[in-house]
Amino acid sequence: MSMPFKTHARNLVAVEWSFEATHTGSFANVAATHKRVRVPGCSFYEYDLATRIIPAGRIYFDFATLMRQIGT
Repeated sequence: MSMPFKTHARNLVAVEWSFEATHTGSFANVAATHKRVRVPGCSFYEYDLATRIIPAGRIYFDFATLMRQIGT
């Protein structure tokens, strides 16, 4: 998994990632299809260098792409 990151502001970092898994359990009321899925996404993290704390993070991915891949 490649995870390039970019600093967008003094306290904001964006990380691009790709989620890969096998659909083995129920998800969004869809029974397991045992299909392999791959969904790109990104995360944004706020951080405080002085305290070394990440007080907030947001994760984004394309839900429609995921649902198409599991066969709905």
